[in-house]
Parts: sequence; C-alpha cells; structure tokens
Amino acid sequence: MNESLGFIIGEDGGGNPQVSKTINGGGSWTTTNLPISGLGFNGANKMFFFDSNIGYIVCRSGHIYKTTNQGTDWDSLTSGTTEDLTSVHFPTSTVGYVSLMSSPAILKTTNGGTNWTSKPLPLFGVQDLFFTDANTGYLACGNSTILKTTDGGDSWNVFSFGTTDAFYAIEFTSSNIGLEGPRAQ
Repeated sequence: MNESLGFIIGEDGGGNPQVSKTINGGGSWTTTNLPISGLGFNGANKMFFFDSNIGYIVCRSGHIYKTTNQGTDWDSLTSGTTEDLTSVHFPTSTVGYVSLMSSPAILKTTNGGTNWTSKPLPLFGVQDLFFTDANTGYLACGNSTILKTTDGGDSWNVFSFGTTDAFYAIEFTSSNIGLEGPRAQ
C-alpha cells in the first residue's frame, strides 16, 4: 500500500456494514455497503489487506468478504460457521487465519479463502491474531493469555501473564518483536 490509499470499516445508521476508501490520503472518501444487512452493532469487526488490491473483512454471524480490486467489489466467502468472527490475518496471499468470538478454535485457509478448516485451541476468547509467516502465529486472548503456534495452528504454546488484564490486540513489527495492547478505555 502507499500513503494515499486507505480503508476504514464501519456501518451506516441502519446497522449495515460498509467500507470507505480514500485514494488521496484521506482528502475524500467513497463508501460501499457490504452485500449483507441488519447485523447491528459491530457488524464488521476487522479488516486486513494483504496488498493494495486483496483485502478481507470479517463480521458477525460468520460472514467473511474478500476484494481483489481495491474494495470496489466484495465477494462473500463461506466460512462454515455462524459464529461472530473477531480478527483476520493473511501472512501470504493464500494462507490466512480468522478468530472466532466464543469457540476454542480458529479458522485457516490455504487457498485464499475459498475453503476454511477449523483448528482447535486450548482455550477460547481470542480477540486478535497475527502471523509472522504461514506457520508462526500469535493470538491475543481476553484473559491475559497469548497463544503461539509454529506449525500453522496444529499445536499451541500458552503464555499466561498472571494478571487480570485483558489483551485485545497483537501486532508484530518483525518475526521477533511484538506488541500487545489492552482495549482503549
């Protein structure tokens, strides 16, 4: 991407998810509604762009959307669940992961979102996820826990911090440097 191209997700006054796009660094925005309606508050939960053309949005009720043309059109993908989805990350153009709101599992695709498989977790409450490559990933959980995989989600190491803090976001600036953050108050 570049400093001129940007996206934001939200919803219109009727609770319908929408995407806005700028091509001039925020000087003006165009808005497109996603092809669903009536999801209500927090309908569109997270957006991730792999590059300037390919992007994904995860929503409530298991809805996943993909664009291949900078957000002009959004295609619905079949996730195989009706659970609320909280986060999405694609470390490669074909391998991607999605977190579930209440189940002890994440979803994984190896073909750009055409098919998704469930990968079990040792706990539930994943708020955010980030993968530094196709196999190594980290999950921020709402119970002061971070999960790490090095085999694409087949097994997990659990790191608990012994506090009551809830983790809501995780990001890595390199394969060895990561940040987690609580939800803004």
